Amino acid sequence: KTPPMMRRVRELWLKLSSGEPGARRTVLLCFLHVMLVWGVAIMVMDQNRERSIESWKSSTQNLALTVAAHAAQTQRAAELVLQSMADWVGEERIETEAQFRTIMGERRFFDEMRDRIVGQPQVGLALIVAADGDVINSTLAWPPSGVNVADREPFRMALEPDALPLSA
Repeated sequence: KTPPMMRRVRELWLKLSSGEPGARRTVLLCFLHVMLVWGVAIMVMDQNRERSIESWKSSTQNLALTVAAHAAQTQRAAELVLQSMADWVGEERIETEAQFRTIMGERRFFDEMRDRIVGQPQVGLALIVAADGDVINSTLAWPPSGVNVADREPFRMALEPDALPLSA
């Protein structure tokens, strides 16, 4: 015994294959309706995809601008600290390497450097370094621990002929 649903499907198939014009028209309209729904769905998905891409582009640009602004602010803060440290050297009228090591290694410069970077959260560390890489003074601890930074890339880059006179 055939279930009722299968009988209906079989009857519909027989009607369509028998060639009745009304049945063919109904099937054609159903087919066109399904194709229209699928077409609209695809267009909506494509439009949403484009909107999503534009949204991510905008977010990425905003993030890049934010990072650039932060980097510029950090650089300005470091430049202020460096300029004040360079001014100290000028005020002391230092003429020799030995004078530089003695005067810049004093506790008062440790205190001054710490006072300068306390107001600059972008600056985590300030060092006074001799030409041979010896750390003369540092904001980490006083007296400095005798560290040499001559093998570190930022120090080597600061010594290159085309480098800026001060390096952050």
